[in-house]
Amino acid sequence: MAESFLFVAADKDIRLDSFLAERTGRSRMFVKRQIEKGHIAVNLVKVAKPSLRLKPGDTVGGHFEEEALSLQAVEGALDILYEDEHFIIINKPQGLVVHPALGHRSETLVHYLLHHLRHCSNYGALEGPRPGIVHRLDRGTSGVMVIAKDSLSLEKLARQFHDRTVAKEYESIVYGRTKERGSFASAIGRHVSRREKMSSKTRRAREAFTGWEKIGDYAHFSHLLLKPKTGRTHQLRVHLSENGTPIVGDRTYGPSRPQVTGLSPVIGEVLDTTDYPFLHARSLTLNHPDSGKTMTFTAPRPDRFSHFLTLLMHFDKRMDAGD
Repeated sequence: MAESFLFVAADKDIRLDSFLAERTGRSRMFVKRQIEKGHIAVNLVKVAKPSLRLKPGDTVGGHFEEEALSLQAVEGALDILYEDEHFIIINKPQGLVVHPALGHRSETLVHYLLHHLRHCSNYGALEGPRPGIVHRLDRGTSGVMVIAKDSLSLEKLARQFHDRTVAKEYESIVYGRTKERGSFASAIGRHVSRREKMSSKTRRAREAFTGWEKIGDYAHFSHLLLKPKTGRTHQLRVHLSENGTPIVGDRTYGPSRPQVTGLSPVIGEVLDTTDYPFLHARSLTLNHPDSGKTMTFTAPRPDRFSHFLTLLMHFDKRMDAGD
């Protein structure tokens, strides 16, 4: 099925492929292929040049064609926290896409799992583009993920997520000073015009609840522990952004560089060079799909996350000392 759309360029000069990638949430390489295939028109005229510069007020219409997904095994590094015959727990790194989809067809976690579990016949029997995937983390989010190795385990684990009996904890560093604890309960859904984004201002919202508490307090920043009860797409990022405390490094839901003054140059350099949000799924508690035993799995923070916390602590000490 083709995905049709019609957009109007905003008040800035931008490449056609960049504009469509931003508006649709697809990769630039995917958009580039669609343009070159002749599926896109600018001001009702078909174009085939991805680098075409759009002017304010230009209309961009057309459709995206479905592309076949590749599920070939690819050798890749996996940070395995636990594994048995029923499931595997990994610490997903930032930047790794969980499963193949339109616009990102290879080098995903699923491709790496197919290689790692190539001798597991039960896993090989799972069908679809997301074999064994019980839940997912955004590309830029790191941390604990569970993957089922057979159909019965997949069903039992998925039921736990559906019934919200799984306990999830995330860590995040956000802009601003927050209260000691609180919760967000705004329902969210697809943004009315920016299809790659989610928002509470939408036509079709679904309930979303996030509890949180502050575990670190720094000049201009807060270190939070987040406990989502639901698992909506981009839930934590949307809730924190709409609270006025966006996650550091979140280019989609926060400003590219908020005007925070008085910071040390080294902190400013981290803010300028951070490509992914400081959001980490640190623990997951669930019941074993076979024995029923309650198990908790914890993943260490990424080095960059820990390094930034260290910089904030050091900066606060210097401020207290009057340096």
